[in-house]
Amino acid sequence: MRVVRFLAVVLLCWAAVPAVYSQNASQYLLALPQIAYGGGWETKIVITNTNSGSVNLTINYYDTNGNPLMVPFSGVPTSQSNVLVPANGQLEVVPDFQGTTTVVGWAGFTPPGEIGLKIQGVFLWQNQGNSTQAVAPTVSLSAPCIIPLPNPTLVTMPFDMTNGGLSAYAFANTMPTPVTMTLTFYDQNGNQIGTYQPAAIPAYGHTQFGLNTIGVAALAGAKGSMQISGAGVVPLGFKFYGSIFTTWLP
Repeated sequence: MRVVRFLAVVLLCWAAVPAVYSQNASQYLLALPQIAYGGGWETKIVITNTNSGSVNLTINYYDTNGNPLMVPFSGVPTSQSNVLVPANGQLEVVPDFQGTTTVVGWAGFTPPGEIGLKIQGVFLWQNQGNSTQAVAPTVSLSAPCIIPLPNPTLVTMPFDMTNGGLSAYAFANTMPTPVTMTLTFYDQNGNQIGTYQPAAIPAYGHTQFGLNTIGVAALAGAKGSMQISGAGVVPLGFKFYGSIFTTWLP
């Protein structure tokens, strides 16, 4: 049951993901592809400012369907956080997590790619006195990671379904229009062993699933790489055994 619940809340990524868009293709060039709170889950957004001056930052929250997500802070729901990070300081943005229902979404940051800011998502799972934590940086789609080509983004991530493990992924659409992506799987010898195309992700929406649920039989007991195509889609992956999880990096 932990795994099933986790599949509804998974997602993170690496700040050096290669992208294939124009500078203005997405409103958000810095994103945390998943936040999860309630039902045993807690998410902290940790912002560190290495600048000699303070920095204003706006965080916008979206649900799976791309609608503004009303996130509670000290009992007050809001779809946007406006924060001031002190010079050489650090700030934690932590939604209320005491509820019994798990709520998921993702966060986009403006101004995008602020120089001198380090933003991380810290995911904590708590159950019956036990806890597991994983940390991931936000994903930057800003220069110099941009490759100005007309083709969709191609990002590769590992997968591992061996020894009882499970790889699960979440994808946030940072674009103002729906995006259809295709996943292509290769084994360790470079042989293509399957493809999967989820339903289109709504504008500013996201999707998530474990590889054991998508109907690609060849993935069972296998490991290798997963190629992701879909302009503006930000991926996050987790590898876990039982309730112990770590992040997959593109």
